Amino acid sequence: MKTTQIINASGLNFHVRIWGESGTKVLLLHGFPETPDIFDALAEVLVKQGFHVYAPFLPGYGPAPSVHQSQDIEKTEVTHLDDLAKRMSDLARVIKEPNEHLLLVGHDWGAIAAYVTAAYAPALFSRLVTMAVPPLPSVLRGLLRHPMQWWRSLYIFLFQVRWRIPERLLRRNDDRLLRRLCLSWSGSAPKSNAYFSASESPFSSIGELAYPLGYYRGFFPLLSGSLKKWKRSIRLAFSEIPVKTTILVGECDGCIPAPLYSGFEPYFPNGAEVMVIAGAGHFIPLDAPEKIADVLIGARDDLSARAID
Repeated sequence: MKTTQIINASGLNFHVRIWGESGTKVLLLHGFPETPDIFDALAEVLVKQGFHVYAPFLPGYGPAPSVHQSQDIEKTEVTHLDDLAKRMSDLARVIKEPNEHLLLVGHDWGAIAAYVTAAYAPALFSRLVTMAVPPLPSVLRGLLRHPMQWWRSLYIFLFQVRWRIPERLLRRNDDRLLRRLCLSWSGSAPKSNAYFSASESPFSSIGELAYPLGYYRGFFPLLSGSLKKWKRSIRLAFSEIPVKTTILVGECDGCIPAPLYSGFEPYFPNGAEVMVIAGAGHFIPLDAPEKIADVLIGARDDLSARAID
């Protein structure tokens, strides 16, 4: 059974979906354009396997306040990686009891948030599992070695436009452009194709798009609003992550395909492996929740075995 609770962490009220009442704790971070409900199927599998699952709305999504608040929504607020890492680690500290294991899992933008949070506060997390986005050093390496990735990433440049132009374009005609973007990322995966083709918009709970697009608007130094924060964020994105990590990529991901997942190994001193999920596209939580659950069950069993040893 899924419930929603408000959890205050360092002054920010997180609206958190919670499944289960006990067991190994898992913190799930959603991506764009999503809400925590994308994890429904995964959470149900995990609860049956003895996990206690938490999935917050990321800052600025749905009912959750953004990291930076403005009285004028026309003035776009940028969410920087260093602020995001601090906020997510604050939430993890509230969720995690002393001497407990906490598994950190992120999809898409949630994967980016998970990378930087694990780099910022590695002692909080026993394992890191990410989906659909490689570590940022791999992304930059991929842009240099795979020119087609520039074409796949053009939407990021569109999102840099201000005056709420991208927000209006994405929301026109029952979110038509937003649907097309997600369907192009889904590849041939039938479950996510059905999800984003549904007659009822799957984006209705996201709310105002200005804040989610603010995540992308922190990428470029001169457009980020704060060169100081941009530099801190880049340093964090290229920091070592001393948490054992599993990185999942869908076989038919149309956003960031599997060949771009390389060159990150020096940033993971305790190891990181890439697993290609057959038949899945970009939205692995929709396409293959059982496969994700298997990875998390394996991580929990490994932690238990190490504790016995």
